[in-house]
Amino acid sequence: MTVSWSEPVEFVVPGSGDVKVRGPQDALDYLVILCPSDDGGAYHTCKTACSEAIDVVVSTETARQAFVVIVRDAGMGPKTSPSSF
Repeated sequence: MTVSWSEPVEFVVPGSGDVKVRGPQDALDYLVILCPSDDGGAYHTCKTACSEAIDVVVSTETARQAFVVIVRDAGMGPKTSPSSF
């Protein structure tokens, strides 16, 4: 079963264009791009939250919020309206 967020997180990857991440599995895939150095606390928080959302340990919204922090920290957005955070 694919776990999805209620609203995707949209951002721009320089050189690649617009990206729409729809759930925690997609977010885990993009963590490699957004955090090439995986030593930060936000990275670990996001990775854990996304993995646990897939395993239904935490809410998908918790994982989404953690991913939004990563996108902001990477300076790539998000393009999604702030009211959805």
